[in-house]
Amino acid sequence: MLGLAVGIDYALFIVIRQRRLILHQGLDAHEAAGRATGTAGSAVLFAGATVVIALAGLLVVGITLLTTMALAAAAADTVAISVLLALTLLPALLGVVGEPICSDTARRRSRRPSSTAHTRATAWGSLLVRHKYPALAAALLIPLVLAVPALGMKMGQPSGASYNPDTAQRQSCNLVTEAFGPGYNGPLMVVIHSATVGRPLDPAILATVASDLKGTRGVTSVSLAGMNSGGTTAVLSLVPGAGPNDDGTHDLVMAVRGHSAQIGDRNGVRFGITGFTALAIDVSDRLVTDASKPNERCAG
Repeated sequence: MLGLAVGIDYALFIVIRQRRLILHQGLDAHEAAGRATGTAGSAVLFAGATVVIALAGLLVVGITLLTTMALAAAAADTVAISVLLALTLLPALLGVVGEPICSDTARRRSRRPSSTAHTRATAWGSLLVRHKYPALAAALLIPLVLAVPALGMKMGQPSGASYNPDTAQRQSCNLVTEAFGPGYNGPLMVVIHSATVGRPLDPAILATVASDLKGTRGVTSVSLAGMNSGGTTAVLSLVPGAGPNDDGTHDLVMAVRGHSAQIGDRNGVRFGITGFTALAIDVSDRLVTDASKPNERCAG
């Protein structure tokens, strides 16, 4: 979507500039295409570089998923390629099209005298120049006022509750919530690994860890979801009492992680929380907190 958007915009910059050179200055199509690429093309290059730099800014967050998306969007197959095509392929295509880029109707209209061209834009520009200080104050204050709600913004990732009420995803989410509780829409995955290399997990230890987790505030249920063939790693499904994007689930994840070392040392295991819900919490926290610190959480 990003590549499609910038590709259309960058192409239109150059094409419209060429058409104006043909209609208003009487240049032939080939000469107009060259001048359009030399003038509007520089704007395309600058705009593309700005988008690439903005996307590269996601690298400082330190989240591998966002880093991969940023690099792919910036260089691999979208923005950079769109700029390259706008500056190379598009002028060549304009040369192939030639004079038909402007229809006969458009050429006839351009020859008609018009005294009302750009009157609204000229009037608006003149108004702002006459009242430059109020315009400057409004340009600064209006964005600040619009940004006030951002102070109470709550970060989160989309879930079933984010869809429109008429969609199957939202209806399924509502049915699960009504039948079992909101936590079943985003269970947490607790991965337990034996602290001793090659030693299978004792079922009694698994039961003890599950009991400790079950006693944590905000936990609805804990059940065994699976175990590897060697019996050294197990996955528990922990169902929170709140929904995936609720503050209660966030607090539960932080509480379990805070006690993970204590529970692990007491039972001779190592474990952490992962899954989509935990990943969404980690990404949201990382975006709003210090992105310069390495991510020590088990985000999958």
